Amino acid sequence: MVEKLWYTPLFFGKKVIISSLLATKSEHAYSRDNTICVFAQPRGGSTWFSNLLLSLPRSMKVDEPLSRGMFDPSGKMPPAGIGKIKKLDELNFYYHQPIPKGANHQEAEQFFDDLFRLKYRNPYLFEETSYRSMLNPELLIFKFNQGNLMLEWLVDKFQFTPIVLLRHPFSVIASQLSFYAFEKVRSASKYEIPEFRFHEYFDPYQDILASLKHPEEILAARWSMNYLPVNQPSKKWLTIHYENVIADPDSELEKIFTYIGRNQPDEIREKFYLPAFKNHHDKTHYEEKGSKESWKGNLTDEQIKRIKRVLLDFGITSYNGEEVK
Repeated sequence: MVEKLWYTPLFFGKKVIISSLLATKSEHAYSRDNTICVFAQPRGGSTWFSNLLLSLPRSMKVDEPLSRGMFDPSGKMPPAGIGKIKKLDELNFYYHQPIPKGANHQEAEQFFDDLFRLKYRNPYLFEETSYRSMLNPELLIFKFNQGNLMLEWLVDKFQFTPIVLLRHPFSVIASQLSFYAFEKVRSASKYEIPEFRFHEYFDPYQDILASLKHPEEILAARWSMNYLPVNQPSKKWLTIHYENVIADPDSELEKIFTYIGRNQPDEIREKFYLPAFKNHHDKTHYEEKGSKESWKGNLTDEQIKRIKRVLLDFGITSYNGEEVK
């Protein structure tokens, strides 16, 4: 996610390098065989998980193309010029934009066709990919942390291999509360939805949103609204739980690569315990963070009660087959 990215010397320098590296690949003829899309929520393990997929030969990651900057729950649209692709300003996408199944949105359809064809080459889309991997990539891995509310629409419109990555709500919310991208939430006491195309998606939740007063409640509501559409079993995508991958990597990785239709790379075990960002993780860290209750030290009892109340308001009583306690 990028707040200020336009017209800086670093931006143009990276753009020149990336454009040169990708020059041999003028267009990506996307299909289920060569395009994987990971759908998750911010702080849900998507960076680490997508890095595992980068173990596949000739793969390259496109990182958070739908990013609209720091999440602001105060009822305002994202400011213009904030994010990674300027076209989102024209589309007037919200932070977590819904597009209902079967909706007619030709402008968005053209945008995603261009996106999957690799026509957008903003250097910030490729920050999590090495320059070497940009030399004639064959497999593209798109990481969407803001795409859950349009997943069904996307899978009906485009050919790609979709994977949904879920993580325990308390873990996600505890991490978001200390993450810079949610700085505006930490001082917020309301969650209002502005007017934009398909904003009616949130109408059924207005009574719940109106009752929210605390940051953790706002984040619990956001998690819930982005969880409910992708939680139901579907033949259209593979659902993976972050905690399961950590606890039982052998069976989970086998499931993932069987679904992708590719052999599991030998080097994936080396990447398994590498950090999402190379500075503070090790095997012990991942075993601890992957546990179901690793968030407890970061949330007060009162915060836990408030989060659980919001989850129950949304009808969420369990996660990954276990009662939300």
